[in-house]
Amino acid sequence: MRMGRVWLLLALLFTINAPFAGGQEPTIESSPTSVARGMFTAMQKQDWKAFASHIDPADLERLKQAVIYLFQAKQSGEALHKLRSRFAPYNSDSVGAATGAELLQAAMHNEFAEFTNVGEYLAGLKLQILGQIEESPDKVHVITRLEGGIYRAEAVTCVRRDGQWRAMLKEEMNMITNAIEGDKFARSQNQSPKSPKGASSGQGESKMTSDVVGWVKESDSLVQVLCRTSIQVNGYNSSMLRCYPLEPTDEAWAYLGNPAKFREVYRRTRLIFGNSKPAQNPQKAPKKRYN
Repeated sequence: MRMGRVWLLLALLFTINAPFAGGQEPTIESSPTSVARGMFTAMQKQDWKAFASHIDPADLERLKQAVIYLFQAKQSGEALHKLRSRFAPYNSDSVGAATGAELLQAAMHNEFAEFTNVGEYLAGLKLQILGQIEESPDKVHVITRLEGGIYRAEAVTCVRRDGQWRAMLKEEMNMITNAIEGDKFARSQNQSPKSPKGASSGQGESKMTSDVVGWVKESDSLVQVLCRTSIQVNGYNSSMLRCYPLEPTDEAWAYLGNPAKFREVYRRTRLIFGNSKPAQNPQKAPKKRYN
C-alpha cells in the first residue's frame, strides 16, 4: 500500500490542517463517545492541542520510540528518506526531544500539505455515532460514520487508564509503527525484515487469524460488524480492525440475536482473514497536488 494512501485513511476521520502551536487546554472526557465527538470537534476547529489531548499517551509513546528507531536506522534509500520526511522538521538530532504528540502532528501536517482541497472537504463532514462495542470494561470501540464524504463505517478504539478515556491511534497509523517495530524485531533475531527466516523454504512460523469483535445495528436493513485480523510472523504480532456491512440477505443476519451462533455462521460465510464485502459508493478523496 502506498504511504500516501495509509496516511489518507488515517486522516479521513481524525486529521488536522492547522499550525503547529496553539489551541485550548486539554479536557477530560467521561465516556468513549465523548472522546470521539471531542476529537471530531477539535479537528473541525483546527485545534491540534485539544485533539492530541484525546490520544492515549501509551500509543503516543509507542509512536515516538518507533520514530526514534526509524531515524537511528543505518540503512539508506528513497523509501526510508520519504518515511523520515513525514516527520519533518524533526531529524536524528531533534527527534529524541520531541513528544509523541508533536511527532504525530508533524506527520499529519506534512501529509496534508500535499493536498489541495482538504479544508473544504473536511468542512462538509458530519460525525455520526452508530453505537459502541465493549470489548472489556476498559476498552470500547465507538462505531462512527462521517456523513458527507465517507461511506464506510470506522471504529474509534478508546481505552480507560486511571479513570480517563482516551482514543488509541488509528490502525492505519499503527501499521506504520508496526512496520518499524517489525523491522527492529527481525534484526534482533538476525533476520531480514523483507524475507523472514525460513520464509523461502516454508519453515518460517506465520499465522493469520480473524474474528468478530462485535456489531452494531445501523438501521433495520444494515448492521456493522467489527472484525479483527491478527498476523503473527516469526514471533512478531500485529493486528488490524475493520467494519464490514451486513445485510438481511446474508446468512448470518438471521442469528443476530444469538451471538455464539452468529459468530459461527459469520466466520464460515463471510470471514476469510478479515476480507469481506467492500464498502459501496465511496466518495472521492481530496486530490493530491503534484509539482
